[in-house]
Amino acid sequence: MGQAIDEVSMKILFAAKKLFARKGFYDTTIRDICREAGVHVMMHSYNFRRKENVLIALFQVFLPLTNIVNSNGDTPVDPVEGLKRIIREIVTVRMTDPEIILILQHEITLPSPRDEIVQYLVKPLWIELKKVLIEGKSMGLFRFDSLDITMTFIISSVLLSRQWEFFEKANHDSELTIDFVTEGMSSLILSALSPQVEIVS
Repeated sequence: MGQAIDEVSMKILFAAKKLFARKGFYDTTIRDICREAGVHVMMHSYNFRRKENVLIALFQVFLPLTNIVNSNGDTPVDPVEGLKRIIREIVTVRMTDPEIILILQHEITLPSPRDEIVQYLVKPLWIELKKVLIEGKSMGLFRFDSLDITMTFIISSVLLSRQWEFFEKANHDSELTIDFVTEGMSSLILSALSPQVEIVS
């Protein structure tokens, strides 16, 4: 979690996360959230004022994408390791808190008046991924024609793909651990970006 927050607010956030993931933002009312949280509806108004503020707080607390930003500041990071770190951070959140990822998927894929808010909240991820890809291409480590298409492909693969649980009924010979999924996705994405792979137009 990303921020310190009082107990009542946390009850509201946990309840909202559960309901937004299950019912969606529009179909969840403030009364639903307060009933699930076991708090009086006035506490919602006091702590958050609007339902949109609950959504913002959810992403700030449960989806701290600022962790993805280079912790070494201006010190250069190997682009391959930087890309792996981004993938690991996203995979970790997906596998430890699928509800918050499901909410983010809803907000990104369905047009809404909250688009600008969500774009602002995920901007650290977008900026860091862009920086890593540009640096990797300049060093001859990555090969791609369109930066926008490449970024969309990576984000869609790691963040927006259908929940892995859907496929767990199929036979597989490995447990889906964070390490296993991170290594698998990193390998596939890095293979696609490899300068050794010929791009056929």
